[in-house]
Amino acid sequence: MFITRQLEGVIDCLLQTAALVNISAAHRAAACNSLCAIIERCQLSTDEGFHGIVWENDLWARLFGIFLERSDNAKAKSMRQVLLVLTGMLLKDAPPQSSDLQDDAVSRLLDIICRYQNRTKIKPALQALAHFISKDLISINQLIDIHRNYSGDGTDPDGGLSAYQLLLRQFLAWVRHHDTAPAASHLITNFLTKSTPQRRCAEEKTGVLAVWIEPLEGSIRDSPEAINEFKHHVFPEVFRLGLDGYLQFLCHLQLDRHLGIKSTIRSPNPSVFTANGCFELTLLFAALQVGKELGLVEDVGWLLSLT
Repeated sequence: MFITRQLEGVIDCLLQTAALVNISAAHRAAACNSLCAIIERCQLSTDEGFHGIVWENDLWARLFGIFLERSDNAKAKSMRQVLLVLTGMLLKDAPPQSSDLQDDAVSRLLDIICRYQNRTKIKPALQALAHFISKDLISINQLIDIHRNYSGDGTDPDGGLSAYQLLLRQFLAWVRHHDTAPAASHLITNFLTKSTPQRRCAEEKTGVLAVWIEPLEGSIRDSPEAINEFKHHVFPEVFRLGLDGYLQFLCHLQLDRHLGIKSTIRSPNPSVFTANGCFELTLLFAALQVGKELGLVEDVGWLLSLT
């Protein structure tokens, strides 16, 4: 009992240190690395006192708060370890009350992503949510339900987009910033990969068009200056989801119209080309270039051919 109380004191001191604002990244990393090592050793212990200490004194919630609030002044490798340990705690021998912690954490992450503007706080939230999705700690349906709380009834005020697509638009919104684009792309990839049934359902409601196409195009139109961020971070990931979706995207951008050919693929909601034709062509050429790099299309004289 005495030893466990001493260890609780050490953990509390480390948590306080890791949460300090005015310390160096190296100092914070030392505190976080020590915390992670203690937690992992306690989880392996056969002694119930040590095994259960990791769920005492709000340790999980406090460490999660450090990850979200101090990642902008910390070593990336150390914060990655913190996220892995936090996830491991929920996946291994977690007590019943941990489900409430998990639900609160996901709600907090979505709140940050959907409402915050401070990008130093957005990045760790994107990273954490992507990791939670990849480890099946949260389902896509649960995410959509939580997001409905932030967007009224979960419908698109302009019409056309499903609740699933509206949530995807929230994630895509952070691709436009260079510092959040990689984390947003990783989240989008995990979200789409883990949500095959939801994607199919949404696609059935919107026609044959792949569910990511309209949210992606809309996001790029909102931030045309960031087209290279979308091209580099998002295009390769969504195009790899399937050749059909890629071809639908090209059709949606009216490739057949530009080539003067009749396509057998039809978009139920083709892109509306505006007077700013340069942007639309830039978007189409970017999609073709990435498709070529991925081996989805190849040059055949002045035409393109599927590979």
